[in-house]
Amino acid sequence: AFNRSLEVLAAGEPLVIFPEGTRQSGTEVGPLQEGAAYLALRAGVPVIPLGLGGTERSMPRGARFPHPVRVRVIVGEPLLASSVLGSEASLPSGRISRAATRAFSEALREALQKVLDEAEGRVPAADRAR
Repeated sequence: AFNRSLEVLAAGEPLVIFPEGTRQSGTEVGPLQEGAAYLALRAGVPVIPLGLGGTERSMPRGARFPHPVRVRVIVGEPLLASSVLGSEASLPSGRISRAATRAFSEALREALQKVLDEAEGRVPAADRAR
């Protein structure tokens, strides 16, 4: 799956990954699996965080079918490894360090929290204008 994902990205195609690894409930983005960050660093591609607001009302845990509700999608700014890590993105051998993967994963978690807050309507209007 990892190699196929690299092939998709190398072909210039988009790839959707949910880095938390499972459905979450609540207002906080939980800890992320580091695979999404590692994949982005390895492929040298930006990550575009998406905030999905209202999905918990659409299909709460235990529901067999989704309920028709309005869902709000917020598209965040692309997250680039170079803007987060500078020249620390990889080791001289071309390998990706665990520290770089962790740092990029944490930056992704923060970006996801920001767009989730906005999608759920928890961001003041003044902050949305920025």
